[in-house]
Amino acid sequence: MFRAIAIIGILQVLTILVQIVRAKVISVTLGPAGLGVIGLIDQLIAMISTVCSLSLPTVVLRVMPRVYGEPAFSRQYASFLKGVVVASLLGSAAFAIVLFIRPEMFGEVAGTYSTEIGIALASVPLLAIGLLLPNVLAASMRPVGAASLSFGVAAMAAVAAGAGLIFGGIREIYIAQAGATAALLAATLIYFKVKLHLPFHDPEASLVGEIRARPDIIPTAVAIYASLVGTAFALLAVRYVTAHSLGIEAGGWLQAILSMVLAVGAVLVAMAARYLSPLLNRPAPLEDKFALANQFRRRQLMILIGLTVPLVLFADIALTIMFSSKFTGAAAWLPVFLIWQLLVIQNNVQLMLLFALDEIWTVAVMSIAGSVVSAILCAVLIPSFGLTGAAAAMMAGAALTMAIATVRLHKHGYVTGRSSLWLGGYAVVVLLAAPYLLQGAGLGLIALKVAACAVLIGGLWFFLNGEEKAAVMKIGRRSAVGGSAHG
Repeated sequence: MFRAIAIIGILQVLTILVQIVRAKVISVTLGPAGLGVIGLIDQLIAMISTVCSLSLPTVVLRVMPRVYGEPAFSRQYASFLKGVVVASLLGSAAFAIVLFIRPEMFGEVAGTYSTEIGIALASVPLLAIGLLLPNVLAASMRPVGAASLSFGVAAMAAVAAGAGLIFGGIREIYIAQAGATAALLAATLIYFKVKLHLPFHDPEASLVGEIRARPDIIPTAVAIYASLVGTAFALLAVRYVTAHSLGIEAGGWLQAILSMVLAVGAVLVAMAARYLSPLLNRPAPLEDKFALANQFRRRQLMILIGLTVPLVLFADIALTIMFSSKFTGAAAWLPVFLIWQLLVIQNNVQLMLLFALDEIWTVAVMSIAGSVVSAILCAVLIPSFGLTGAAAAMMAGAALTMAIATVRLHKHGYVTGRSSLWLGGYAVVVLLAAPYLLQGAGLGLIALKVAACAVLIGGLWFFLNGEEKAAVMKIGRRSAVGGSAHG
């Protein structure tokens, strides 16, 4: 488990790094306002892609692992590929028509940049396929391959963004991204056919036929759809209300914060999607699934703390490196947004357990409820409390979602491990307290922050069990021996 998670984590970190490079290039070239506009367009396109793909790329993580190793796996792949392509093409075409006729329906900023959004809409089917193909690899018990493909898609987007800025501006970024992503996905489809024996087309493949054979596909799609669209809607709401109420520059600050916290979340959520979800949806005793979820959850929290402690202690430096010195004013809000992301990451594990328990409609209800609460509170709190209100609104929605999931899982006999609860509390205290206790600048304070970082991450030692401590010590001894031999 640890090795697979570690490799997936490294690949996801690399994926995030290339996304950071993309944001850095854009922020330096176009400034906070330009980054804010691109962040809004990116989120709008992501939400449209989620709506148009009908959540089918994510459904495969629940459906296809159950037939892995059987002829039905190839047929289901062809069925879902056809369904995703058709649905995303029709959906993006419909949105393009609405944008052409009534651009004001997408808001003031969208109306101003309607041409850029229209070009970006070409990426909607590509985004849907780019999510489907890694999930097919994960469903075939190839989590590392899935993470590698996701890294490739992100790397292409980063390179294309740089190329687009060389030849123009926002419009050229999306033209270059669409071309580069299309080339990579075409090569991937050929690889699937030649190496994995997964065809582009199967005359027996039909999404309607799959639904008749598995009636739970529709409620599963609806539940995942509610979760994905709800999340995209809440993120769009917080970005739009911030830009509308506080100005485009504040929207750029928010985009910088979200880029950082969502990057952390992407690493950990991808670990769960690529590794945990396929295992939970394979036939296994309920007790084994609960034990697996708790073990994964605890280790996920440790990784979260390891990633976020340096981030909050050196927030000013991180924002300057990732964006520019114009964004350092956003550092004060980073800890509270990271706590929101902590809740989201833990909710994600509970959501996967609920799917494994066939609590499909619970997932739909809790996802809609949390997103609606966040969106409403954004409109209420942001005009009065600024980015603090934005963080509070997002946390409130995530907390409601977690409460609903916890109650339902408890009825099935699942109880969150005590160590996970202690780790979650430790994370909240560290994220809130550390940056405020060590404010200021200077070499002396930087050294103190480095020491504090080592102490706080080292504190995770007390949360390890005996087996994990032995494994860490073994790695340490190997490193020491290797260093001595090299010397």
